[in-house]
This record gives sequence, C-alpha cells and structure tokens, in this order.
Amino acid sequence: MEGWRSVLLAWLAPHLQAKTAGWQHGRSQNYFYLPQQYYFQRRSLFQRYLKQLDAYVVLASDDVKIMEDNFHCQAQQIVNPRTFVSPIKSHYGKNLLAAGRLEPVKGYERLLYSLAYLNQLNLEWQCEIAGTGS
Repeated sequence: MEGWRSVLLAWLAPHLQAKTAGWQHGRSQNYFYLPQQYYFQRRSLFQRYLKQLDAYVVLASDDVKIMEDNFHCQAQQIVNPRTFVSPIKSHYGKNLLAAGRLEPVKGYERLLYSLAYLNQLNLEWQCEIAGTGS
C-alpha cells in the first residue's frame, strides 16, 4: 500500500494472516519534513504504525536510514528502473523540459531557483514546463 494507505494497512497488520508491505513514491524529506507537503502533519501516525508492517519500501538508500531511525520500521530500497535508453541524443543545447502535475509538492520552485542560478553564471539554460494542476 502506498502513502497514507500504508498506515491503514499497518493498523490492520496484527489482525491479518499475511505479510504486509507499504511504500512511498517520493523522498522521506518531502513526505514527512516539509511543511504543507504530503504527510508533514501526519508524521506521528506513520511513526506509530509503520513498525507493524513487515516491510516498507523506499526509493533511495538514505531514506532507508531515515525510516529505520525515525519510524522504527523495516525499510528496504527498491529504485525506479530506467524505462528506456534512447540511441538518439539531443543536440539542441542547454534546454530542459519539466513535465508533470503543477502542484507545490512537485518542487518546481527548486527548478526555477536552479535555473536562476545557472543564468547568473551566464550558462544560458532554457526551460519549458508542461502540465496541469492548481
């Protein structure tokens, strides 16, 4: 079960005759430690219940340590695989495309700060952002 459903599954876990696993599709820092993001105000629920799961899957190795140290659960890393490798390479210069849901949780402000920094260095990067959202 992903995200907050992991808490529900963990709550039920002692009553199930099955192995249970939860997972998160994002970094622990974003999930639990950034105000106004994901589960910042629900961190105590995750801390209380995740330890009842048989496993909790995260994307990054440093998240394993964060989850084990702060949430006392059995965390393991499974990375997102690369979906394809293209034999065709771009020769368009310093261009970026960011595509996704236009929501604060996606961190587009970090992308914009990074671009501003690159442009201060006169590196002339360009960026297109595509998506919908609030």
